[in-house]
Amino acid sequence: MRIIAVIMTTLMMLAIAPANAALRPGVLVEGVQMPAWVEHASGARNPLAVGTALSDKDRTITGPGARALLRLADGSAIKLGENGVLGLDDVGQKKMQMKDVVTATLDVVSGAFRFTTLALNRFRG
Repeated sequence: MRIIAVIMTTLMMLAIAPANAALRPGVLVEGVQMPAWVEHASGARNPLAVGTALSDKDRTITGPGARALLRLADGSAIKLGENGVLGLDDVGQKKMQMKDVVTATLDVVSGAFRFTTLALNRFRG
């Protein structure tokens, strides 16, 4: 009887796991050196903070001496240097071959920018 309960609990957890993965934000602020802000499509401007989820049409803005590190749901990283403006458009997520893939148009208006992906790691020996 106890084995059946364990199996049922495991099956329920597996059924819930994909729903939780879908709740993960496409772009998340992982690190920030102030001054930096996020400007939403509504025009509202808030200080950028670690843990902030960015969405479609958001703009990340860094001031003098500032830096921002953004992490995508697929593990890729976006680094934005000082005096930078990065616009996020058409942000979306999908599964490809059992992996999360983030799609977006990145509009780098100004500042230093670096995009790093983990996609090629599987080809290394």
